[in-house]
Amino acid sequence: MPAVGSGALLERNDSLIMQIFSYVLTDFAHHSKPIEAALESLEEALRYGTALARHMLEATPDLTGKGICVTVLNSLGETVSILPFDCLN
Repeated sequence: MPAVGSGALLERNDSLIMQIFSYVLTDFAHHSKPIEAALESLEEALRYGTALARHMLEATPDLTGKGICVTVLNSLGETVSILPFDCLN
C-alpha cells in the first residue's frame, strides 16, 4: 500500500486538499513506526486501516489473539480510531 511523506496537508492540481493519516501497529506495550497516507476523509482512512490490517492478517494469521491493533491518527497525531485485529477475522 502506498505511503506519502510527512506533512499536514497535500494539495493536488485540482485543488483537492487531502489529510495525512498515520497508522501505527500496537499491542499497547510496543508501537511500530507510523505509516503515513494522504487520504480525503476519515471514512477513507478507516477503510485503508481495515484493509491494511486484513492484508497483514492474511500474510501472518498468527497475529490474532495477541491484542494487536492498528491505531489511526489524524494529521495532529490524535487517535481517531483503534482497529483490533481480532475483530477483523
